Amino acid sequence: MMRIWLAGLLGGVAMFVWGALSHMVLPIGSMGLQSPPVEKEPALLNSLREALPESGVYFLPGMEGFPKPSAEQEAAYHAKALVGPRGLLVYQRDGADTQALMPRQLVQQFVTCLGCGLLAAFLLASAGGLNGYLPRVYFCTILGLTAFLASDAPNWIWYGYSSVHTFGKLLENVIGFTCTGAVIGLVLPRRG
Repeated sequence: MMRIWLAGLLGGVAMFVWGALSHMVLPIGSMGLQSPPVEKEPALLNSLREALPESGVYFLPGMEGFPKPSAEQEAAYHAKALVGPRGLLVYQRDGADTQALMPRQLVQQFVTCLGCGLLAAFLLASAGGLNGYLPRVYFCTILGLTAFLASDAPNWIWYGYSSVHTFGKLLENVIGFTCTGAVIGLVLPRRG
């Protein structure tokens, strides 16, 4: 049992290291992300401050009566969506010292990666017939593909995330879980 815990923790560390590489060294972590034109940003930010009173996730155009609009409200939404623009906005109204937030965010990300590694190790330990190294790595690669299909692909389908951004998320998940599986496969005790 201790080997499973160790494998999961080390697999989580591998996932965290991959995440750091994909965001800080490689362009994968920022694929498809854009900043507004510098000259237009002040007007955009002022408009957001004026229009949106609180932090949240907003879909645009908005739908009056959401989440249970009347037929008329739904028709009005579809008419606005036809004209555009459309989008999804993750909005934090208050400013923040992003450099001061970084340590806490890194710890949170590290804990999340450890959780993924532990889940992968326990799933792998309970899966029958995966005695070789490569089958274990493939199993974790499939976990990464599953994570992508369950979370990031729906954002592309329903919310219009760009194909480039979505492909970047696919790479992050699949390679991240493959790295996790590579480490777990080395540490996890062999059966049989």
